[in-house]
Amino acid sequence: MKYLKLIITGFVLFAAVFIAELLVTLPLPMAASEDAEVIRQYLVWEFLLTAIPAGVLSYLAAKVLKLKEKPDLILASVIWTVIYLALMLVIAIGNQRTGLIFGNYAFYILVACFFAGPLVQLVRKSK
Repeated sequence: MKYLKLIITGFVLFAAVFIAELLVTLPLPMAASEDAEVIRQYLVWEFLLTAIPAGVLSYLAAKVLKLKEKPDLILASVIWTVIYLALMLVIAIGNQRTGLIFGNYAFYILVACFFAGPLVQLVRKSK
C-alpha cells in the first residue's frame, strides 16, 4: 500500500511540476523558431525557473504523506524522480526533442531539486 501511494503521488507530482513549467513559461517570449539553439535556450529558462517550485512541490508532498523516517524519504525521492524522468523521456521521444531535453544542464538542476525536496526534512529534523 505504501508503494502504491508513493507511485500515485509521483504521477500527481509530475502533473503539478508540468503545470508549474507551463506557468513559469507564460511570461517568456515564445520559441517559435525550429532552430535547436533557440529551443535549447528556451528550455534552459523553463527548467531553471521550475527547479525551485519542483523542489517545493516534492517537499510538500512528503509533508502531506507524513514521511518522517530517512528510508521512507529516500524511497519517495527515488520513486518520484524515476517517475518524473520516465514520463519526461516519453514526452521527449514523442516530441523528438530527447537531445534537447536530456542534454540540457538545466534539466538536471530541476531533477536535483525535485529529488532533494523530501530530503530537506532530514536536514530540518537534525536541527
